[in-house]
Amino acid sequence: MGLKAIWKENNAYSKLLLTVGVVLVFTTLFTVLATALATAVYGVSADQLPSMMNSLDNPTGIGIMKMVQAASTLGAFIAPALFLGFVFSDTPKEYLGLRVVARPSLLLLAAALTFFAVPVINALVSINEGIRLPSFLSTVEMNMREMEDRAAAITEAFMVMHSSADLLINIFVIALLPAIGEELLFRGVLQRIFGDWSKNVHAGIWLAAFIFSAMHMQFYGFIPRMLLGALFGYLYVWTGSLWVPIMGHFINNAAAVIVTYFYQNGMIQINPDDLGTTVSDWPWVAGSSILCGLLIRYFYNQRTVLQ
Repeated sequence: MGLKAIWKENNAYSKLLLTVGVVLVFTTLFTVLATALATAVYGVSADQLPSMMNSLDNPTGIGIMKMVQAASTLGAFIAPALFLGFVFSDTPKEYLGLRVVARPSLLLLAAALTFFAVPVINALVSINEGIRLPSFLSTVEMNMREMEDRAAAITEAFMVMHSSADLLINIFVIALLPAIGEELLFRGVLQRIFGDWSKNVHAGIWLAAFIFSAMHMQFYGFIPRMLLGALFGYLYVWTGSLWVPIMGHFINNAAAVIVTYFYQNGMIQINPDDLGTTVSDWPWVAGSSILCGLLIRYFYNQRTVLQ
């Protein structure tokens, strides 16, 4: 008996538990493979890897971390999603939403939407960072802040790019792989499961977006990331193709990488992380909001045309 569609008839709750199990198995497997590959490529022992990966000023350590990051994306998102599509359906490609986009222009519009959304996203991040927990949760807040600072330091180290080769590697590791993997798992698999479970497409979108944001373990970016996840979910529902949110997700990540590269190398004078975070930037935020609103309305209006 083959594996194809063997869990097709399972209910949504069962599929959710199976999804968690499959993700854990694949993540563990790919982590082991990444460790073995890193020791072989960089000529270090497995015992040396943790200390090297904790040294953010060590280029070799950063290289190892990027390799592990790529393997983690493959193991935690891409491989599990493809496997689950295979065992949950007779037509995995259709199940995961990997249909040809009805109108190629929708890909360009999704790219434009997430690109123009940068000032709004930065403004929401700034607002989210200003949220303070009650005093009795001060210890929790301090721990979260330490985690955020560590994540920010890692991101900053990852984003140091001295050459076009560094730029291309970051586009692959930070933009392309996560865009494909996270959309496959969160929109292609989990959103469908939550929608079937709740019998409500909106609940499916927002539950998947909540898990998508929580998974990043960054409280001070939780709200904008959840809203972005919901946007990707609606783009998928309205267009019927997962390639549309994948494009939007890719441009969101790639734009940050590319603009940072330009800024670091003196090609532009505006720090992309600062755009939309000050009062003087509010005209940018307002313009960004209007453009995004118009594009979202266009996608919403297309839902009946494409179906």
